[in-house]
Amino acid sequence: MKLVRANKSGYLGVYYNTRLARWIAQRAGKKKRHIGCFSSAREAAEAYDADERTRKTGGPFNFPVNADIGIYIEEPKEVSGCRWV
Repeated sequence: MKLVRANKSGYLGVYYNTRLARWIAQRAGKKKRHIGCFSSAREAAEAYDADERTRKTGGPFNFPVNADIGIYIEEPKEVSGCRWV
């Protein structure tokens, strides 16, 4: 997988929030949609992909799944303490 060069995390829809000290996953578009806060960039990227798959937009993924070989990425668990103040 080639990392995205547009941001420091290297993943689509993932950035680091210094105030919360957490990695944030969000969808961008006409409206931003908060997906969750995570302890690692990879977990946030997996959450972004899980959200993309549930919406079935066919958009770009951080970790493409090949159904022929049955690769499945477990849905990450959100870290507690992610609040917008």
